[in-house]
Amino acid sequence: MKITLRFYASTHLRIYASTLLILLLAMSSLAAQQKRVLVNRDWKIETAPTTKTTWSKSVTTSQQDLITVGHSIVSSQQTRIYAQKVSLTGQTLWSTTYQYEGNPYNYGVDVSLDENDNLYIIGMTAQAWQEQAVDAVVIKITANGLLQWERLF
Repeated sequence: MKITLRFYASTHLRIYASTLLILLLAMSSLAAQQKRVLVNRDWKIETAPTTKTTWSKSVTTSQQDLITVGHSIVSSQQTRIYAQKVSLTGQTLWSTTYQYEGNPYNYGVDVSLDENDNLYIIGMTAQAWQEQAVDAVVIKITANGLLQWERLF
């Protein structure tokens, strides 16, 4: 599967990313006030506000494992993109975090899988809370949870 990304106007992308970041922050604030439950027919994982992890999107692999992407809050000044793979029985197969070098604010926004169950995570990364400082990042993680490459836009 070939993935082609084209960005015709970086200004529009930065405005979009900034708007998305604001929406994510608002959603994470609301989510922090509620207990979240991820449910499968045979098991469930409960995450309370004290886990400091916010989910953005989940997809299933060809083996029906669950991939979930979001961000983990390290401190009030640092977040990392977070990805986790859980089996049909509820066993965590792997979990990983990602932080773009030099940028303390990192958010996983979306995830897609290719035919080999490799993950392509779309996220945002920033050095500060300024509209002009937000960049888009695409990360490829193998089906086994290993970082293969990253691209900053």
